[in-house]
Amino acid sequence: MNPLRHTLAALVFLALAWGKSYSLEQVEQDVYFLPSGLVRVVDVRTWRFSGTFREVFLEIDPRRGGQVRFEEARALDGGPPIQYAVEGNRISLTAGPPDRSGNLPVLAENQSRTFQISYTLSNEIAVAADAALFDRQVLEPEHAAVGTYLLRLHAPKPVPGLFRVFIFTGRGRIGTLEFDPARQVATVQLAPVSQNEFVRARVILEAGAFNFRTLNAPRLEQWLQETEEETQSFRERSRQLIDGRPTPTWAWALAVGPLVLPVVLFGLFLRAYARFGREPRTEEVGRYYREPPEEIPPGLVPYVMTQTDPGQRMLGRMIAATLLDWARRGSVELIQHENRGLFAWFGGSETHFRLVSPPEQANPLESEVWHLLRTAAGPDGVLKPSELKLFFRQRPSLLASLSRRPRAVYEAIYGPLLDPRSGKVAAQWGGWLVGLGFLCFLLALITGPHLLEAWNGALWVGVLMLNGVLGGLGLLALGFLAFGSLARWMPDKLLNAKRWQAYRNFLADFSQMERAPAEHFKIWDYHFVYAAALGVAERYLRNLRQVAQQRPEMVALPRWIPGRSYAVASHPSTRLPFSAKQTGQEELAAMNPPKCTDLDYIHFLIAAQKVFTCTEAARCQPEEPSAPAHDAFTRLLQRQPPDTEALWQEARAVVEPTRGLLILDDTTLDKPYAQRMELVTYHWSGKHQRVVKGIALMTLLWTEGQALIPCDFRIYDKPWEGKTKNEHFMEMLRVAKGRGFAPAYVLMDSWYASLENLKEIARLGWRFLTRLKGNRQVNPDREGLRPVSEVEIPPEGRVVHLRGFGLVRVFRTVSKDGDAEHWATNDLGMTEGRRGELERAGWGIEVYHRGLKGCCGVERAQVRKRASILGHLLLSLRAFLRLEVYRLRTGVSWYESKASIIREAIRSYLANPIHILHPTA
Repeated sequence: MNPLRHTLAALVFLALAWGKSYSLEQVEQDVYFLPSGLVRVVDVRTWRFSGTFREVFLEIDPRRGGQVRFEEARALDGGPPIQYAVEGNRISLTAGPPDRSGNLPVLAENQSRTFQISYTLSNEIAVAADAALFDRQVLEPEHAAVGTYLLRLHAPKPVPGLFRVFIFTGRGRIGTLEFDPARQVATVQLAPVSQNEFVRARVILEAGAFNFRTLNAPRLEQWLQETEEETQSFRERSRQLIDGRPTPTWAWALAVGPLVLPVVLFGLFLRAYARFGREPRTEEVGRYYREPPEEIPPGLVPYVMTQTDPGQRMLGRMIAATLLDWARRGSVELIQHENRGLFAWFGGSETHFRLVSPPEQANPLESEVWHLLRTAAGPDGVLKPSELKLFFRQRPSLLASLSRRPRAVYEAIYGPLLDPRSGKVAAQWGGWLVGLGFLCFLLALITGPHLLEAWNGALWVGVLMLNGVLGGLGLLALGFLAFGSLARWMPDKLLNAKRWQAYRNFLADFSQMERAPAEHFKIWDYHFVYAAALGVAERYLRNLRQVAQQRPEMVALPRWIPGRSYAVASHPSTRLPFSAKQTGQEELAAMNPPKCTDLDYIHFLIAAQKVFTCTEAARCQPEEPSAPAHDAFTRLLQRQPPDTEALWQEARAVVEPTRGLLILDDTTLDKPYAQRMELVTYHWSGKHQRVVKGIALMTLLWTEGQALIPCDFRIYDKPWEGKTKNEHFMEMLRVAKGRGFAPAYVLMDSWYASLENLKEIARLGWRFLTRLKGNRQVNPDREGLRPVSEVEIPPEGRVVHLRGFGLVRVFRTVSKDGDAEHWATNDLGMTEGRRGELERAGWGIEVYHRGLKGCCGVERAQVRKRASILGHLLLSLRAFLRLEVYRLRTGVSWYESKASIIREAIRSYLANPIHILHPTA
């Protein structure tokens, strides 16, 4: 049995129970004592329903030897009529018979309804020689809270001599009692009555009011004596409730106990975690790993990367990788099947799998999967995606059993993934904590009401119930935490899991792929099978296409993939059945030539003023028979390379790498209304001085004082790439070093002044100038570390030791409003004048940001897909490069360049205006 599943089911049940509730706004009971000894009750109740209710019921327990007979039930509120059904001592009220599916119609939904129920009781009255006694709990033992309770007791006839009425309640409530002038009707009123609080009526009447006897001896004195004793007890109880009963010390200790218990157990849990749950230390694994960490069947890979068994979520990847691996080994043949569709519409291609021969040296899992696929395939041994989909749909239990096999097979062959001792401790702690949580929870809900009744609603009981619920929830949460956190990896398996993740990052990152050695591409199909298992097959093949376009001699087509050019074998969907793309291929050559080029879009960005969409780009093209449509521009953006090489190839002719400055900063491209746009996350905006929605664009800018040339850029998208801004920073610096840059200084903001970045710049042999935050620790005089804001810094600067780095020269500048800024450089001979010159040069990147946004529409593209956004950003920077080069050559600003383009159009319109008013007379 799965305790977690039962726990969640119980919580769902409780949530549903709390979500629906009802109360009784008013109860009016007329009790008629008939001369024959029968008691007829007319019960009128007003229910207040919160939620949807399809049935209400009332259950009456008669005295031993007696019985109850229901007479009728009807609605008194003018609402829909009701039906009633009687079963033994219970009557149920519904709005009608159930429908075909067995569901009753709605009786009430978030409203009040009033119903009248009439019934007769027998054997409820004892008649002696001198008196008659009726003693009964008039309100059923289990009932909802009652707002107002009204009880009218009707004697068989006027009894001016003996008509005594006594009312006893569970909380010692004092109500009102009135008799009519003829002393035939006694009226009792109580408000309110708590849930399940008993209300008992004891009535003594003259024996002559009834025409039968149950006792021949007198009983009046005995009944009065018993009533007197019970009345004294009731009055004492009421007095204690009014005066307040002192609460013993042990009661408050008991009330606090349910909260103390989770705190104590949490401390013990932390001790157990330190001993059993803390992950073992392994050697450091970088972000990328170029080879599979261990030689295991690809189908097992998705099941060894997480502590918990992923189950059916990874079953699609397992089967996809296994099929591709068999195809690579020759056990399966891939057949490309063209589906013509209906009337040549909705056609396409899909991959079929011919099962040729069982794989050699197959492990138990592969043998089992082979047998299943052989069963699912047709008589010709060809497995179609539709057949596999139908096979698993008809056998849902097979999915559950098969999903448990990969992890078990791996551990049987290669050893356990998790430490067995820690797994045992996790099961023990989790089981005990969840059990204690449910015990506290149930005790608070079950025994709490009884304690409330016994202690007359004492405050400590309410505190005990509340603490019991909170403590139970805390123990449940701690139990689930124990299940997931106390189990820990085996050291070698944890190292492999980290390496598998780093290997996945390598397969998905083009910047790493393009630097991979030639040996990688000779066996790229081997890595592709593992990419399918890791869920990055499409991204791996997209990277492979880019490499093949740049270096076609390095990538060869394996024999096992059908077709005549490079395959784009997108793996089956990660969920069964294979509902997404099936393994297929796409020709890299033999494509229709594009109708628009990069320059078409770049010049559109330069000329456009406000609207920067693919539709507008198509509208602005010269009129010709083969003019590109908006889809052509959409495809243009999507096929842009994912790197910045195209920008560099154009910028390298303008920059002088061995001189000038490199400036790095980021800006937020505002996207306040984006809902489903990729790359859009929340970033700090210096413009708005708050966190806003947008895209974080990082640029590496070269300048020698006049020119502002973007050479490289990155998009900060940690949810997708997993890289921080500082990692992008160091990556761009390394790329710049590889391109031959040797700048005089590297300028950046305090955000990028981390120790790793500063050390990387020094390792490259460059000098930097950066802002420092005021809390950075420096040692100015070898007497200890202090924040740089507390160090005395003369106007010409001061050499200090920056913690973790070494000697730097720091400067302090103070603005007109008194704000201080701190600067640091590894050029220990820098003067304040030189620093000021570099600061003014560094401001050029802010000017660049303003021009890029205002003149190139970089933040106005109305596209949503990641590839389209990246393509637009790349072409926007290339458009800016052209505006900047034109400015350097002619002295015409970016804004004047754009205005001159539209000015020609305005001049042409003014010469021949078309929006004119024709005279009417």
